[in-house]
Amino acid sequence: MGFHYNQYQLPLHSRWGYELRTAKQYLDHCEAHILFACWFIVQLENHRNTPKAYLNDWRLFESWLSNSLINIQIKCLVNFAEHFYEPLVQFIVGNDPNLRIIQNGKLSQLPFGRRAHEMSEKVFEWKAFLENIKNNVEMFFADELLEAIETLPNDEFEKLFSDLENGINKAYEYFEKWLDPWLHLPLAICRLGGDSAHSFANSFRFTILRRDWNKTPTDMELRLAKDLENDINCGNSNTFGLQEMLFDNDEFNDEFEEFCKADNPMLYKFPHLYSFVKTHIYFIIIHQQQVEGLFNKLDLKTHANMSLSLKQSKLRLASGKILKEDLTLGLEEIRAQRKKQKIIPLQDKQLSQYGEVENIMEPTREKSSIINFYMIPYIVLIYIVDRSPQGSMVPQ
Repeated sequence: MGFHYNQYQLPLHSRWGYELRTAKQYLDHCEAHILFACWFIVQLENHRNTPKAYLNDWRLFESWLSNSLINIQIKCLVNFAEHFYEPLVQFIVGNDPNLRIIQNGKLSQLPFGRRAHEMSEKVFEWKAFLENIKNNVEMFFADELLEAIETLPNDEFEKLFSDLENGINKAYEYFEKWLDPWLHLPLAICRLGGDSAHSFANSFRFTILRRDWNKTPTDMELRLAKDLENDINCGNSNTFGLQEMLFDNDEFNDEFEEFCKADNPMLYKFPHLYSFVKTHIYFIIIHQQQVEGLFNKLDLKTHANMSLSLKQSKLRLASGKILKEDLTLGLEEIRAQRKKQKIIPLQDKQLSQYGEVENIMEPTREKSSIINFYMIPYIVLIYIVDRSPQGSMVPQ
């Protein structure tokens, strides 16, 4: 038929980005799909041994191709994803282009995934954008709604508009639930490592340390100070230990004051503050798997009773490079230990109080959970197409 395309992406429901790619391919190749479906169904009907269920699936797919409501819903889904979801994921999996950390005597970029110092500002930006969509649904989906007016009956148009409003409201609700913590203490302290470090330091000094402004505050400083004040009033006073360190360390406190008074200060020129940011903020990894279920290089797990300091240490260890040789040696040691544990002398066995033989050398197995230590949680995004037509089946 003259159409030549690369391999199609399967719509893996556990990975939202793949569903987006599939939806784009569906819209881009819609004309070719219609021509091929009509031709292929005829071929199946003329073939004697064609399974009836397979033929019905293709007829269903052909009906979807000509269904105006389904096509408009998919266009709405792609529009929302391209303007909101894709930029969000690209930020999560990318790295900060600015030079922030000193390595081998020179400034360098942070590795991929180390963007905790930017998260608060990005969440504020994303939330404002999503709120604007929520308040102006008809403007954001103007092209799709205009097409719907021209092609859909009144009842279908009303249902489409209602579903769009409900979907965006739900997306905003889940966004607030999972990402708002980045706008409040203690995660708000991560701003000290980003571009708004100076403004946040002045707001922290005024609100938390209860010291007068050095000069007239900017609009951003006032906004940040108000957010901190709201946290304090709600009983949230966790500052990652920053407040305690400033009170206990006079040198750190004096340096913090100099940082607040300076014009356009460079963080790395203030050793105590830079050390705090480097050890408390820059090592935090923002995992892509927290957004759409994709695995990072490590599926870092912890026990429920593990201390906070140990969790932090595991994060630091996971942030380094892992050599294949080191990983192989580690696995060999683990296997050797397990073989030793299988051969247990009689004296190492004892009876439990209920009379059952119990192996005191075998470690207990506890349920582990993926760590959520200062990481961005899962985002539940909008599905415009909430269900397929009644009684339909997905083509195999």
